[in-house]
Amino acid sequence: MLQVSDLTVAFKGERDFVPVTKDVSFDLAPGATLGIVGESGSGKSVTSLALMGLLPKRSARVTASRLAFGGKDLLALPPREMRALRGKDIAMVFQDPMTSLNPLMRCGEQIAETIRFHQGKGRGQAKLESVALLDRMGIPDPERRARTYPFEMSGGMRQRVMIAIALSCRPKLLIADEPTTALDVTIQAQILRLIRELQKDFGMALMLITHDLGIVKDTVEDLLVMYAGRIVERGKAAQLLKRPSHPYTLGLLRSIPSLQGKSERLASIEGVVPKPSDPVPGCRFHPRCFMSVEECKRAEPPLAGEAWQASACIRREELLKDAA
Repeated sequence: MLQVSDLTVAFKGERDFVPVTKDVSFDLAPGATLGIVGESGSGKSVTSLALMGLLPKRSARVTASRLAFGGKDLLALPPREMRALRGKDIAMVFQDPMTSLNPLMRCGEQIAETIRFHQGKGRGQAKLESVALLDRMGIPDPERRARTYPFEMSGGMRQRVMIAIALSCRPKLLIADEPTTALDVTIQAQILRLIRELQKDFGMALMLITHDLGIVKDTVEDLLVMYAGRIVERGKAAQLLKRPSHPYTLGLLRSIPSLQGKSERLASIEGVVPKPSDPVPGCRFHPRCFMSVEECKRAEPPLAGEAWQASACIRREELLKDAA
């Protein structure tokens, strides 16, 4: 359903365009689930905004050998057709519901607006469907809540309103960008459970973007690990989380708190993600990597391995052997 090959996004700098993602490639089948993980600044959100056609034309340059949804070339699609596709067939739950929702519009009206635009329904019918969606999202007293403004709701409720807007037209693909950010663990679990239930009911594909490997374990089938704008590891989530083949993935897994009650100090990855304007020669992760050798500084390693797990690391086999 979704085909992405060699997606590169560059933003206009002081002198020239600076690439922030490079050669990102993946496919997504109907009804499938894909997770994209990595630290802030890895290029996760930029990739999703490029798919949605939401990056500014003047300051962003998007190129790809193939970027297609349902056979349609997203880069060649006229703006009017892209607007019709966005929100109806491809929907997105944005990171921060407080800033993504319109503070001057009632929540029910924001849902109804999407229904009217994409389905051509009247105000009365759209209003009824918006209330029904709020009820489906588990919001108590949905008729009253439909008349409230975003600032009158909790963070969890605002996130549910965002999900209701995204699902109002039963999209074929839902992109959830950090849907549990700033929510406590109880609400996080509720939101993820709700997304999984709705995915099953609607038969839609799901792309879950997060920096937390802990929440993807029971949610996605396939997983991409991004670092500094590039995919450094990809494969089946169950296999990848059990036996990572890239030091960065291993570092992310070690930073997850233990549920066994152990009072051990959490592991951390020293340093920060490099700036796109100051690229690192060779492997982009080598300045922070505990397995780095001199060869890592010379050339950027390609993704190598099997279909169910591949990584961009020259010491891949050593990692897999140690994990066995």
